[in-house]
Amino acid sequence: MIVRLQGGVCNQMFQYAFGRSVAQARNEELLFEKRGDMDAPGSRMAYSLGAFKTKVNLTTNTGIPYEEPLFAYDKDVYNVPNGTHFIGYWQTEKYFDPELVRAELALRNPVSEQTQRVADEILSVSNSAFIHVRRTDYLLPMNAFMGSLTLDYYNQSMRYIRERMPDVTFFVFSDDPEWCRQNFQGCRIVDHNKAGTEGNGPGKEHEDLFLMSLCRHAVIANSSFGWWGAWLRDYPGKIVVAPSQWFSGNLGGRWTPDTSDIVPERWVKLWSHKSCFSLKTKSLRCLTRSK
Repeated sequence: MIVRLQGGVCNQMFQYAFGRSVAQARNEELLFEKRGDMDAPGSRMAYSLGAFKTKVNLTTNTGIPYEEPLFAYDKDVYNVPNGTHFIGYWQTEKYFDPELVRAELALRNPVSEQTQRVADEILSVSNSAFIHVRRTDYLLPMNAFMGSLTLDYYNQSMRYIRERMPDVTFFVFSDDPEWCRQNFQGCRIVDHNKAGTEGNGPGKEHEDLFLMSLCRHAVIANSSFGWWGAWLRDYPGKIVVAPSQWFSGNLGGRWTPDTSDIVPERWVKLWSHKSCFSLKTKSLRCLTRSK
């Protein structure tokens, strides 16, 4: 089977996890094909799986295409002919062999000294939780169907965790750290790992995924980046809060994806009583009760 790699680092992680797990279940050789504009000058997409302990065999060949029909789990992927070329995002853990995926999506190399200092900080507190906030590209008109979540959603999510873990310390990861400093007062903003830039290859986002995975609890955005930060490591009693609506619903006449399988059933889904995708809300205070 051949799996196309496309999108950013976390989309590629989904495609890798899907390919490795499904190929193992099908007892079939696995190859990966990179989307044509990946790594091209000016492209926003860079091959990013080299940061992990992945086993990627690349090919330029393509087989009979099988396109992901929706976002939901598709049991038919196990029954199509050998050599099929799978094209999609495959964003659900229902495909995964969890032990294999977590082992091979561990970092290949040691993290930077600055990342290690933050890791030590996370591990030094009794209860840590990360908050993932995605804004920059989600605020563009072309991405209106995704939508950027309200501060009300984050406020409810933090309250949900704090009611169960009063001593929690929140660590915020975002593509807009300055906005978070203004709106998540008292939180620890982690902003030293930068994303890749157009035409210049992958960035250091994978080290933020590592840091997120160290946190015992999580509040994620409607984004695969926070999803992987929460999923990469399990802890007893781990609380992961996710939005109950993944897309804003403003798809502009496009096909309607089925996102019911993206958020694992064991995670908590919260719905803001205010507009889920508006940011006209007061700033939050993240101060803990014990520290």
